[in-house]
Amino acid sequence: MLRAARFAAQLDFEVDASLLAAMRKNAGEIMRISRERWVEEMDKLLVTKHPEKGLQVLADSYLLKFMFPELWLQIGYDQN
Repeated sequence: MLRAARFAAQLDFEVDASLLAAMRKNAGEIMRISRERWVEEMDKLLVTKHPEKGLQVLADSYLLKFMFPELWLQIGYDQN
């Protein structure tokens, strides 16, 4: 699931709706993956040409909710 987000960022493509639905259904499973693996994939995602695409996939798939709950709570929050 993390790789799908990274590949979207790295290769500048949209994640298929069926894949996104499967990612949403299984988002909680990310808690079974080691934090070291999270860091490795996030490091790779953040240095791509389009990190915003990868971060959007993390949000759209609800992975962000489990990985970074503080960021998840900020989605839709008005900033002044």
